[in-house]
Amino acid sequence: MEELASWLQEEEGIDVLLWTDRQAFPIGSQLLDRLVELSQTVDAAVFIFGEDDKIWYRNQEEMQPRDNVLLEYGLFASRLGWEKSIVCRINKSKTSSDLAGLTVLNLQKGREIDTRLRLRSWVRDLSKKVEKEKEHSTKIRSLFPLTPDDCDHVSRRLIAREIAAELEMLPEWTLAAGVTMENPPRPTRELVRKYEFRSFAEAIRFMGECVEELDSINHHPKWLNIWKSLIVSMSTWNIGHDVSLIDIKVAHFLDKRYNKGYRFDLT
Repeated sequence: MEELASWLQEEEGIDVLLWTDRQAFPIGSQLLDRLVELSQTVDAAVFIFGEDDKIWYRNQEEMQPRDNVLLEYGLFASRLGWEKSIVCRINKSKTSSDLAGLTVLNLQKGREIDTRLRLRSWVRDLSKKVEKEKEHSTKIRSLFPLTPDDCDHVSRRLIAREIAAELEMLPEWTLAAGVTMENPPRPTRELVRKYEFRSFAEAIRFMGECVEELDSINHHPKWLNIWKSLIVSMSTWNIGHDVSLIDIKVAHFLDKRYNKGYRFDLT
């Protein structure tokens, strides 16, 4: 673990927090709560799947990572995404069949140079992606006037009670489960609302009027147009397709545009 950390720290601008560092789990902190907090604040995570626990699988002895490492990987991957939560596997440690197809970094004696090069490439690609996400957040702040109280929510997932509080001001929106269009698909949480219009042409015109502002902040909801109805669903891609304050702000923007020129009494 220390050797991997030293390789990561060779890259400029990279701060590494080891599991064993005192600031990772301060005295008095609750382990699971602290893990959730870390998953919301770090840019990426590296997990070592070692040959730690001996199990009996299909009539033969296997070595696998500790259960807590698998749980922690699942937590961080669900919040950061696959590309920002990488697995380094020691020898042939067994992993869950749910992770079949996942590209891992194999840690083998005699291949240290190759491992360092691959890790360096991942870090550099990650740095570019994080910088792009920061630019995206800056655009969001310039479009939507955020208060000091909600600025820290811009690039993080909202927890259930925060979403419930926000939806009290958006009564026609609901929180729903969805899946990404990736292969394999990933589960998502998204905001969903159905808009009704007087005609098909109105529905198309409404979408067209929203395009410029949505494009300027690079936040693009999914549109499902069925005749005079339009179903909008959205989540924030750079936090693992979950709900953030960006989605809440865009929902308010869409409602304001709809109420101004398109709302009518269905009865």
